[in-house]
Amino acid sequence: MNILLIQVDGKLPNLALMKLSAHHKQKGDNVGFNVSNPDVVYASVIFAKHYANAKGIKLFYPDADFHLGGSALDIPNYLPNEIEHMMPDYSLYPKLNYSMGFTTRGCFRKCEFCIVPKIEGKFREHANIEEFHNPDFNKVMLLDNNILASKKLYKTISFIKDNDLKVCISQGMDARLVTKKTAETLASIKSYNQSFKIKSYIFAWDNIKDEKNVLKGLNKMIDAGIKPKHIMVYVLVGFDSNYWDDIYRLDTLSKIGVCPYVMIYNFKRNDKILNAIAKWANRRYYTVCELRQFVPFKKHLEKGMLGETK
Repeated sequence: MNILLIQVDGKLPNLALMKLSAHHKQKGDNVGFNVSNPDVVYASVIFAKHYANAKGIKLFYPDADFHLGGSALDIPNYLPNEIEHMMPDYSLYPKLNYSMGFTTRGCFRKCEFCIVPKIEGKFREHANIEEFHNPDFNKVMLLDNNILASKKLYKTISFIKDNDLKVCISQGMDARLVTKKTAETLASIKSYNQSFKIKSYIFAWDNIKDEKNVLKGLNKMIDAGIKPKHIMVYVLVGFDSNYWDDIYRLDTLSKIGVCPYVMIYNFKRNDKILNAIAKWANRRYYTVCELRQFVPFKKHLEKGMLGETK
């Protein structure tokens, strides 16, 4: 059979499509992104803003068996278990030089802004890293949503160390779960950003009320020997916080030397203030000037558009 795969969006290689490719190649099917006259079409869509277009793909292949999956569906949708636990077909992306996968799924937190509990459910152990690590690669990207909650964390870290792997824990670790042992264990591995070019331990600070526990966890990482400049923290803005709460978190992080990275809830491209704040943080202008002196932000401040100054 001819099997067409379509990655609607997302910058990272699509793990589900790689597993579907492995499954169908094992059956002897013709699989790929450029397959003509398909008998089956699998399309994966991550972001809700692309969902309508993704559904429309079916119109181009009226005679094919069409399957649409991904987080944009906003409902649980899983690969069959035997496919989910197959080694991904990394050859689907010829330039890919790292393994990727989940050792855990779901999350025990119930953050209102987060889709993970809704589409993945409760936190659970999922797979050993050996299941998806390609021995030809010396790098691995872990996609876990809350890996520090895993009872197998130290086993996973041991595998990474024993195989001298560079690792990217891409989704942002939960600093509230960092213990002295966790920090020392994480400090013993080669942790990088998504490009594997910059040493980085990635965390998240989504709500100002978690300040005490988040900072406690970050300081444990620093005490374990991690340089603050090698810690990046995703900062959610534009959800249930005001501008000054967002700015306070960014200032607090930059003052202890870690790297804040703004994540704007639902993108909100029309919010010029949030976009100015994001530009200041994400392009690291905080290393050369304070936010209040950053021209794209300062002009809004001078017009009194942020309300009472704090």
